[in-house]
Amino acid sequence: MKYTGDTNPGVWLEDYQLAYRAGGANDDRFIIQYLPICLVENVCAWLEFLPDDSIGDWADLWKVFIANFQGTYMCPSNSWDLKNCQQEPGESLCDYIRRFSKQCNSLHGVVDADLISAFLSGTHCKTLVHKRTLMGRKSRPDGKSLTPTAEGKPEVASFSARSTSSNSRAMRLLADASTS
Repeated sequence: MKYTGDTNPGVWLEDYQLAYRAGGANDDRFIIQYLPICLVENVCAWLEFLPDDSIGDWADLWKVFIANFQGTYMCPSNSWDLKNCQQEPGESLCDYIRRFSKQCNSLHGVVDADLISAFLSGTHCKTLVHKRTLMGRKSRPDGKSLTPTAEGKPEVASFSARSTSSNSRAMRLLADASTS
């Protein structure tokens, strides 16, 4: 597998070295010598611009390879990326939910409350935000309780059924939160 610059360079180098060692190569100089055949052409070009004798051993290769390619690969998303996922002007709620869900699915270890908060703060659907706010208080602003539906769930339950048609974790959480 050739290195394209799209993946974590440290992980790729470990796999590269492991593959050669599994094939019986024990000499780091041998492994380093054959690196260019495992790089795509545009990635291999950086080797031409390295100062002479800048790679003497595996530690040197590791250092210059990581320094050069660390910024080129797509890093995994984090909760800040999710908070920056905002509904665009003119974007339908359905399209925003789809885009938000895709972003959610690339995250690991984000607290459910943060997912719901990020979704609600990122949407322009004021009715949805208003209903979620009401559900969080379990009563309307005038102090009266919310009217339950035939199933015994509050009026926002109809949103829950519609929005969870995709198997998105974020939408299931939003639906669960809106009915709790």
